[in-house]
Amino acid sequence: MKIIAHTTTEIKGEVTPPSSKSQTIRGLIFATLAKGTSALKNPLHSQDTADAIRACRALGAEIFVKADRIVIESEGVPLQSNTTLNTGNSGVTTHFLMPVTGLRGSKGGPITFDCGEQMKQRPVESLVTALQRLGLKLHTQSQHPRKSLKGDLKGQGGKGKQAFPLQISGELFGGKATVSGASSQYLSALLISLPCAQNDSVITVNDLQERPYVEMTEQWLKEQGIVYSHQREDLGFKIKDVSKTNTTTSASPRLTGAVHFSHPEDETLKVLRSSTSSLLTSSTEEEMKNQATRDVYTIKGGHVYKPFIKTIPADFSS
Repeated sequence: MKIIAHTTTEIKGEVTPPSSKSQTIRGLIFATLAKGTSALKNPLHSQDTADAIRACRALGAEIFVKADRIVIESEGVPLQSNTTLNTGNSGVTTHFLMPVTGLRGSKGGPITFDCGEQMKQRPVESLVTALQRLGLKLHTQSQHPRKSLKGDLKGQGGKGKQAFPLQISGELFGGKATVSGASSQYLSALLISLPCAQNDSVITVNDLQERPYVEMTEQWLKEQGIVYSHQREDLGFKIKDVSKTNTTTSASPRLTGAVHFSHPEDETLKVLRSSTSSLLTSSTEEEMKNQATRDVYTIKGGHVYKPFIKTIPADFSS
């Protein structure tokens, strides 16, 4: 194919950016947790949206898709779910709905939580650990070894085990937990679900990345009248410059009220840690950069989400 490009002195025309995927999926989940009829105007129609819709339907929501809007009808919490749930390859949907499965009440029973092959390459250990501390029971159901895309990072021939499918049971009671800030989705997942838990919660996040996405979640909470507080601490740091041998930059940390939690390791976490796939963050990466910030969120539980009508904004990054 031959393309001929000509210079011009001006560019004219109109372009409509797509709607935000992140906002659309947040809207679907908040609407599933709310009792009543909600509507999302100008939603993004995409494969990730379809994955989220299918998963929210499995959690009891009735969802009607139209060209210019999505209407969601739900009985709210406790959710009435199927016994299986598949979130496809949508990372946002997978991470956000893991804690949501703990809002099905005492009669919810175990649920099999699965996802797509691409999603199975992404890390989940930090979120699994936090959810176990907050009341959920998560056990891997995968018994099949697999060759990891990044197995050679640990020099074990690329063989590990999948974490998914997971069997999840128990209730999201709330409490105290620490979660990695490597992905903002871990924190956003907890911020969305914990207001519906029975008890208040304190979540500590180390070295939070992608703050604009967390602020997006916080805006949803504010619109719902959620009571929470956020305290950010800038800590001392020690960063290894991997481009130079034996070179480090360091500073003395301030004294802070850090909270440390311990918990017994179950078989699921052993599988996650033994896996040579990217389900886990490389320990080498952890050594390269120690946490530079600590964010502490205190979230009041016992909240009931209200139905809403919201126009999804445009977002070129979608």
